[in-house]
Amino acid sequence: MRNLFKNNKSKITRLVISALFIALGAVVGIFNEQSSIFIFLAAYVLTGYDVIGTSLYELFRRKEVGEKMLMTVASLGAVTVGSYFEAAFIMALYLIGELIEDTSSELTKKSVKTLASIIPTLARIKGKDELVRASEVSEGEIIEVYAGERIPLDGKVIDGISEIDTSCVTGESMPVPARIGTDVYASHLN
Repeated sequence: MRNLFKNNKSKITRLVISALFIALGAVVGIFNEQSSIFIFLAAYVLTGYDVIGTSLYELFRRKEVGEKMLMTVASLGAVTVGSYFEAAFIMALYLIGELIEDTSSELTKKSVKTLASIIPTLARIKGKDELVRASEVSEGEIIEVYAGERIPLDGKVIDGISEIDTSCVTGESMPVPARIGTDVYASHLN
């Protein structure tokens, strides 16, 4: 999480300052509407300059229209009709959305990395004494997984009964019964 904050420090700082400008503009607008326009425009530029710049780059250099162009058109439309508060607010909300997206993406990467680290790399092929790399097990080969071991490959139970701990993937704290025909997945604990 610390890296996430470090990587988004600029966005967070701009968002906080912009929020203060928007609040200030709303208060100043009660007494002097003309002055509030400049404050809202400052908030708009602070949160939106990179969105506008990226959307123009994508349009003219890459010949693409994306979500940033949509935000640019919507916010510039608000400025054109004199809705300066709305323009600043649109960009602030978009910046919040980018921060949420960055956070969820970073957490997902961390979860996938953690999950990948617990999947066993070796498997026991039925009838053989030695362990082999899980990547070398052919489709259709039968593997054995003893009690207390993690399942190295996705598969189906063809013999025996057990309980499977799926918490590393599903978060479910209670073991799930596994019988003949039950689908099991790599990283689950037998």
